Amino acid sequence: VMEQQIVNNGLSLSMVYLTQRSKQVAVWNAFASKKDILFQHHTPSEGVDGVPSNAFMPIQFAPRRYGCNSSENSSPDGGLSCRLEAKPLLKIVSPSFQEAGDAYYFAKKFNLDKESYERLFELWRQHENAYEAACSWLKETGSRKWGWWIRFSKQVRFIREFPPTTGCFPVFYLFMLLTCVVAIMHYVTKSGCSAIKCCRWRKSSNDSMEPTDLSDIQ
Repeated sequence: VMEQQIVNNGLSLSMVYLTQRSKQVAVWNAFASKKDILFQHHTPSEGVDGVPSNAFMPIQFAPRRYGCNSSENSSPDGGLSCRLEAKPLLKIVSPSFQEAGDAYYFAKKFNLDKESYERLFELWRQHENAYEAACSWLKETGSRKWGWWIRFSKQVRFIREFPPTTGCFPVFYLFMLLTCVVAIMHYVTKSGCSAIKCCRWRKSSNDSMEPTDLSDIQ
């Protein structure tokens, strides 16, 4: 395709095929030394080795509506001279996935615009981790952007049995039992100490009282 566009537009260029790695090295070296380089790229893109895609100047051929792609074919000496128009992303799902209501709804509604792609790529370069970049983007944009992608048509029971006996609940029950035992022991000990103090006070009071001689009473 590229060979057709070069020849049919009369450009004095030749194609050089590189590996992905060697192309990145050539682009980076040209960018670092501020030299010109012409390479084939795609969009949306995260850039090349930290260089954002908006640092490159896109060069395009004439649009397809001019009729210059009427003789398009797969041969290198074909008549293609216009640019190939961008095509929308196609979402393909299996029949079983289509029956999963909420998941299928998300697949249909999920959509990213150009600004979202650029921000995601920027966060990816910052975090160097796709998961962290996606998390940061979701927190940053908020539900105003992705809230309408989600639909909960089926209620999910977080506790499927009562009382629950799986997960961390056995440990929770053990701590509750220990807490109750400690509380009861504290209450019994405190009550026993209070009763002992009360008995001692009564005994001391009785010992301090003077005896009465009834013989003096006539």
